[in-house]
Amino acid sequence: MKEYVEVPSALLKKTKELKRYFDASYAYVGSLKPKPTTRKKKATTKKTAGKKKAVKKKTAKRKR
Repeated sequence: MKEYVEVPSALLKKTKELKRYFDASYAYVGSLKPKPTTRKKKATTKKTAGKKKAVKKKTAKRKR
């Protein structure tokens, strides 16, 4: 998998040198553009918004 790397045990002992690699990879990931979303936004209607409020009120009464 390209998201994972294998670090040799000799390099694990050299934390200062290993930090350079982590810093470089973090800077690279920060420079990438986010992928566009493919999911459509859900359209909220007045009916569903009212139901959510009613559910919140019912749960508040139960807690008391």
